[in-house]
Amino acid sequence: GLTAIGVARPLIVTRVGGLEELQPDPALVAEPGDVSSLARALQVFFEEPGRRERAQASAESLAREMSWDEIARRTV
Repeated sequence: GLTAIGVARPLIVTRVGGLEELQPDPALVAEPGDVSSLARALQVFFEEPGRRERAQASAESLAREMSWDEIARRTV
């Protein structure tokens, strides 16, 4: 997850360890241990028009928000 965020890549996550909070699109959140749920999220990501583009824009926004420069700016 953190590596994907660092390079601004879209996330498909499961509901574990706070990962769900990093993905604003509930269609890209799978249930842990549920292969069908993961398959649905992947299918939505790859087949629904515009979904990848929106996920990419969200990933870029998250990468900016969690960048070291932004964290330093907030700390100062």
